[in-house]
Amino acid sequence: MVRDVVIIGAGPAGISASVYLQRVGLKPLVLEKGRTGGLLLNANLVENYPGFPDGIGGRELVGLFREQLDHWGIEVRRCEVRKVVPADGCFKLLTSEDEIESRTVVLATGTKPKEAGISGENELKGARVFYEIRDMPEEEGRDYIVVGSGDAAFDYAMNLSRRARRVDIVFRSKPKCIGLLLERVLETENIHLLPGTEPDSLSEVNGRLRLSCSTSEGEKHFDADYVLIACGREPNWVEVEDMEVASAVGDGCETALPGLFVAGDVKRGNYRQVGIAVGDGLHTAMSIADFLERGGER
Repeated sequence: MVRDVVIIGAGPAGISASVYLQRVGLKPLVLEKGRTGGLLLNANLVENYPGFPDGIGGRELVGLFREQLDHWGIEVRRCEVRKVVPADGCFKLLTSEDEIESRTVVLATGTKPKEAGISGENELKGARVFYEIRDMPEEEGRDYIVVGSGDAAFDYAMNLSRRARRVDIVFRSKPKCIGLLLERVLETENIHLLPGTEPDSLSEVNGRLRLSCSTSEGEKHFDADYVLIACGREPNWVEVEDMEVASAVGDGCETALPGLFVAGDVKRGNYRQVGIAVGDGLHTAMSIADFLERGGER
């Protein structure tokens, strides 16, 4: 069976594309290796998405997106896509479960976090060191260290503060987040800023995690239960045969491989906003509908 559309990724862009395509009768298959929602699962409060004057929690918005997927009967399958191979006018997707063939494919795979390059980081990641709130144990009354100075780091700290005893934000120079986030962090009693602090190493000491840092006053140690690293993100490309061609995306949503489309954060660099991703998904879905109506020709 050759499908019309397969969407890789169930974040806002993939969900938006799938709803449009289902409405026009193309019955997309959505493949997601993790949980539906993408980076929204990390978000404390989404305030710039229309329709929610007081903002909405990231996970609450994901819940509404899931309801919409269910309402339209869209198939979301849990598996990892390991490679996309162009084959005889269609694409073959090699997944962790099976092989799927489709006339068109949407890469809505989002971004992945960058490592901080701290000594001991690799040995502790997944146990005490994390890069996404969605992957962390949901425990009350713990101490956390967030490494980073941008919007994500400060938003993550606000999110963690709801269940934490203490949250320290460690960064090298000055905060790079928007002013509103900085104001809110400064007003939150259990969040503490540690500027001018250069992380050097991570280790376990007496059952706790220790972050050793260089400061203007010499070496300092900060202990916590968990460390969350928020030091930037990069595109999360799925391997595509002829990747150089596939990743050559201009301002639109089409790649140099006819039938292969891109939507959302994977192509947007630092412009990671749910509204942009949703719009990208709609744009891509409409382009796919036109592409298939023309018989797979540009």
